[in-house]
Amino acid sequence: MGDVRFNKIDILQYIEDMLCDMRVMAKSTDSQVLVYLLEMAVLESRDQIKAQEQHLQSMGRMVN
Repeated sequence: MGDVRFNKIDILQYIEDMLCDMRVMAKSTDSQVLVYLLEMAVLESRDQIKAQEQHLQSMGRMVN
């Protein structure tokens, strides 16, 4: 198996995408608490992405 490396932002974006998909599924079951918790996790992942981007910018690296 090849050594594929992902940066933190890529991983966090993947997590955010998966959480959004799970939130849609949870909405279809009317699981209000689960939807809420998944929404909080989505927001946290977005905050972490923003923090990583700011960190990279402060180090003088380009962010796509």
